[in-house]
Order: sequence, then C-alpha cells, then structure tokens
Amino acid sequence: MNFLAPGSRLGRFEISSVLGQGAMGVVYLANDPQIGRPVAIKTVRPGMGRDESALEIEERLRKEARLAGRLQHPNIVTIYDVGRDGDEYFIAMEYVDGKSLTRYLVAPDDLPLAAKIAIVRQTAEALSHAHERGVLHRDIKPGNILIARDGRVKVTDFGIGRFTTATTSDLTRTGQMIGSPAYMSPEQVRGEKLDGRSDLFSLGVVLYELLTAVRPFPGESITTLVYQILHTEPRDPLELKADLPAATRQVMARLLAKQPEKRPEDARAFLQELSRIESFQRESEMTRRAVAPAAAANRVAQGANPPAPPTVLSAPSPAAPRTPAAPPSAASEGATEFWAAPPPPTPPSPSTVLQGPPPRRTPGLPILLLAVAVLILAGVLLFLGRGERALPASAGPATPAPAIRATSAPGAVASDSAPATEPESSTTSMSSTTTTAAEPITELPTPGPREAAGATVGVPRAADGTTEAARIAGSGRPRPTARPARVPTPVEVARAEPAPALREAPPADGGAGAGSSRVDHNYATRRSVRFTSSPDQARLIIDGRAVGIADDWDNRGGGRAFEFDRSGPHDVRMELPGYRTMQLRIDVSPDAEKDSISIDEELERIQRVSYEKLPAVSDRTTGAVEFVIDPPDAVVSEGGKPLGAAASFTAASPLQLRGPQVHDLLLSAPGRKPRPVRILVSSNAGRDRAVVKEKLKAE
Repeated sequence: MNFLAPGSRLGRFEISSVLGQGAMGVVYLANDPQIGRPVAIKTVRPGMGRDESALEIEERLRKEARLAGRLQHPNIVTIYDVGRDGDEYFIAMEYVDGKSLTRYLVAPDDLPLAAKIAIVRQTAEALSHAHERGVLHRDIKPGNILIARDGRVKVTDFGIGRFTTATTSDLTRTGQMIGSPAYMSPEQVRGEKLDGRSDLFSLGVVLYELLTAVRPFPGESITTLVYQILHTEPRDPLELKADLPAATRQVMARLLAKQPEKRPEDARAFLQELSRIESFQRESEMTRRAVAPAAAANRVAQGANPPAPPTVLSAPSPAAPRTPAAPPSAASEGATEFWAAPPPPTPPSPSTVLQGPPPRRTPGLPILLLAVAVLILAGVLLFLGRGERALPASAGPATPAPAIRATSAPGAVASDSAPATEPESSTTSMSSTTTTAAEPITELPTPGPREAAGATVGVPRAADGTTEAARIAGSGRPRPTARPARVPTPVEVARAEPAPALREAPPADGGAGAGSSRVDHNYATRRSVRFTSSPDQARLIIDGRAVGIADDWDNRGGGRAFEFDRSGPHDVRMELPGYRTMQLRIDVSPDAEKDSISIDEELERIQRVSYEKLPAVSDRTTGAVEFVIDPPDAVVSEGGKPLGAAASFTAASPLQLRGPQVHDLLLSAPGRKPRPVRILVSSNAGRDRAVVKEKLKAE
C-alpha cells in the first residue's frame, strides 16, 4: 500500500503523518490551512478491500457524511468535509487526540470500575442522540470508541450506519454481513430490520468485555461465533470477576437478551440499567469505608500488629451505656475510640489494615466483640510479660540492635560505620525507654555529620537536640568508642553533586549511565516523535523503560512514530555498546509547534565493540497477539520468562501486550530451534491484532 508522504496535499489538506490503516484505506493526520486546525482524513481507494466501483465508494462516503452531519454531540466525532482528489476519496473529520478503547482492553484491570462505567455511559449518550435523529451506527465496537486525553468519549465511523427509515438489507451483494461479528446483535446476524436496540446490544457486549476482560461470545470461527450469538448465553460475569457488583449479573442478562423486546427499549433505559451497577458500587464503597477502621481493630486484636497500650482496654464494650454527640453504629463507635487512644509502639501499616476482611453485622455481634476483647487482654498480658523478662540486665553480652530499634524513629538506619555498643548500653537504653513511656520524647533523625559530631550517623536526636550519645555521657556510663573519621564520608558523598569531569566521562560501555543528570538536547512536541537517528540499532530507553530500537520508531517500513501517553517532560536515553550514550529531554505539550517531530541524532563512536543486531519488527498491533505455531506444544516467552503455551493464545483469547513498546518474544519447543519474534505494540499500530504464524525448524 502506498502512503501519502508528509507535506503532500489531499484536497486542501496538508498531510502530516499516518494514524492507521485498514482493509479499506488509510487514516492520516492532516492540517486544514484555511482554519489552522488538525483534522483526521479517512481515505478509500477503488479496489481496496471490496469490489466496488468509484461511484459506489463516493456514494458510500457521502452517505457517511450525511449520517454524521445530522449529529452534533460532544461524544460524536464531527464531520468537516467529504471529497475526492484523483483516485483518493476522503472524509475530513475531527481529530481526537487520544486512543481507541481497544488500547485500554489490553489491560482492563488498570481501569477502575467507575471509569469503565463512565466510558459506556458517554457512548450510550452519543447513541441516544443518534437514535433520536433516526441514525443507526451498526458497528459499535471498541475500535470505534475513542478516548480523548481529557477523558471524553468520542464515537466515530458511521461508515456502515444507516437511517432508521431505510429498507436496504444488512448484506452486501456477495452475501457478507456488514459489521464486526463479535459485537453483532442476533437480529443483525440474521439480516433483519434493525432499530436502536441493536446498537445497544453491541454496547452491552463492549461493557461485558470491559468488566470481565473476556468477550461474551468468544467463538474462534465465524460459524461458532454466529451460533453463540443466536443460541448460547454468556458466562456469569461474577464467575469471571468475583469483585464485580452483584447487580452486574441481572444487568448483563437484560442487556444481552436474545429477543430485542427483552432488552432496554432505548438508550435512556440502557442508562438506567447502567445506574444499577453504579448505585451498587457506590453503596459498596460507602460500606467499605465505614467498616475499614473496625476491620483494622479486629486485625490488631488478632495479633497482626503489636498489642496496644493498656489505655485501649479502657474503651467501653458495646453493652456499656454511651452518650455520643451523634448516634453512630456500634462498629464505627468502637473503631473511633480505638484510634483515638494512644498508638501502639509500632503503628499498623496501611497495607495491613486494608487487607483485613471487612466485618459483617451478624446477630452474634456482642459475642464476637466480647471474644475480641478477651484476645486483646490476652495479647496485652503477653506483651507485658515479655517486657518484664527483658528488663533485668543480662549476665551475658547483649545485642545492641533492640536498643536502637526501641529508640529510633521510623526509617532511621544506622550506618555500617557504627561502633560496637557495650552490653550495659543496650540494657539501660531499653530501660530508660520503658520508664519514660508516660512522657514520650519526640525524636528526629540526625540532620548531618556536623551536628552529629559525637554520634553515629543515623542515631536519633531528640527534639531538644540531645543525642543518645550525650545522654549516655551524662549518665556516667562508658561511652562507645567512635570513629569520626569514617562518619562524614558516606554522607558527604551521597549529598555532594557529581564533579563535572565525572559526570561527562563515559563508563565502560561508552554511555553516560542510567543515573546521569546530563541532558544533551531538548525537544518539544504535541504528541509523537520519530527516531531517525544513527545507528538505527540504538537502544531506546524512555522514562526508564526499554521500548525497542531507533529503527522501530522511525515511522518507516513496519515502524511507527512513538506516541507519548501523557503530557509533560520525558527522559529519553539512546545507547549502544561502543557508542557514547545520549541523553534527551522531550517536553510533550499542546502548546508545542509541531504535532510530531523527527529526532535525527548521531551517536559518537568511541570504540569498536560487537553488539547484537535486532531484526525489524515481525508485526504490529494495538495489543492483541494470536499465535498459530507448529509444533502445538511451542511456548511463548519474553526475557526468559514463559508467558504460556502458544496454542493457548487464540483468536478468542489472544496474548495481550502493553505499549508503546516493542516486545522481543521467543518461540521454543523441545527438539526445535528457538525463533525470535518482535512485536510492536502501539495505539497507532493500525491493526487491532497481530497474527504470528511460524513453523519451528528441527534442531
């Protein structure tokens, strides 16, 4: 397929780059010079994908423009123009700076439930607007739902849409169904007359996939898929994701009903069904927040954390009379008094509290609370018993570590230059800590070597500036032998800025090092970059993550431009054995002059060193990869870590990879030679799925 070069024109529009391609044509990013705004140009050329004449293509594009032209809604992509330039037929439409929903389905668990519901809600509102104006979309799927950077949803591609008053069939002249089979409604599969409920069924399929990460009808062949849509019911979503709201089961059963009359009658009714999941989710969140403190108290009582001081036991039991300012529940009241008490010696970590199972209200709650109180009392008695056994001075040598832990603030760590502490120091330090519990000393970490002249680096300092060493000296106890010559050294080195000569000198591999603060060049772009640098084998590390080589992201051949997923500064490192590493800073901002820039840098060669030359990418995708490998027992691995059997990654359940990144995969099987495969994953890959077909050779 021939692409239009950047800078060329299509009608009045100036082509900037390729956004994607499909069976019917190419989508470009272009600029409208008359208005000065970016636009997306969808092109179709005769002979591509369908046996259509030029007149049929032109009529179809004009029909799409007429359909979308009826619609003016913030969640629908706006059509600007339709035309022809030579053999190219095109539609100019609103450019959405974002990604399709397909990209987010690569890792749907990264999206919170509220975000998933918001995406489907905005899509339903767009369909409501279209249906009210007599327009059916007929191809609702993740690829046609765009998510802008600001979170707004945009429905696009009314190419196979139609007016509700039309009488044409859903079949082409060759008898092929129009649409995406995995998201079709039963009536669309049968070629029957459609209404808005067909679009809403497709949106229900999208919702199911968002919530469970699995399609409700996962047939691998078109025959199996059609049978499933017409005759089988999807799996219970709660079996796939047990943490979903309980209402999800009933809502999905109604949204994916086989008979249209059993589904929501319109988009407004669809939104009401969606609200049932939202309401249940909000109630669950409120309940979780209400019982979290009680759950934390329960975990402490069961011994997950050190026992609380005796003052906690003075909290009244649920049966005791209370006169609170506001009448809270018994569980929340008890939790409030617990956390209002003085904290235990080692506070419970947030992660421990959050992992505790939420308590349930049962008829035996008073009995449960009584049992908890008994456990707390037993734990406190055990704790006090241990403390009493630790108070007497031991005849043998004692380890100084407990004394440091008993007096140091959280996070304080003694350096390796700490002198050995005498046994008496350890015992007395613990004793002093115990006897002064009624008047705790707020301790702060030592500010630095000058202030800690007589102390070990890391020893805590009291709020009045007194160090532990000073307290030992004042008590007449032997003072530990210090080695002040070694104390300042690690602190000064850690805090000092690297000398210019050291910062510029390359390490053994000729690079600046991962931790270098040097920046060789600064760039600015609105969205993406193209690495046309030399050597093209230069490894790219962006924001600390290896994403491939320069040749992968040059927007040439099988490569693509590297698109950043967020605004702000990004650190880029280009390195290769034998070459001086180059550090770049790329600022992604909507105020940048260009939407996409080219980085044409040449690494400085400092010595001749051999390195592994990586081949071009085998395929590209927005995230999904299907494998058809001989032999069937082949395994897919990445970085030495097995990902699974190649036969398990089918069209129905493909391997999902994250991007933007080039993944270096390895296919292996017993008695066969391993086969490396490089897959480029990016939102602008132009393909929703990569299919890897390989036959491994015998060793």
